[in-house]
Amino acid sequence: MGAAARRNRSSTDNHFTGSNMFAFAWSPDGKQLAFSRGQRKTDVVLMSNFR
Repeated sequence: MGAAARRNRSSTDNHFTGSNMFAFAWSPDGKQLAFSRGQRKTDVVLMSNFR
């Protein structure tokens, strides 16, 4: 975490339970943080006898 982020901590306290953070990036001015979160889901599919 950069010095500016440590200095300017927000009072908002968010708890994201049951989800994963996949990616994040700071805005060019360093004032905002964007991130994507969700759940990792997988399916197994068997396809046969098709053209």
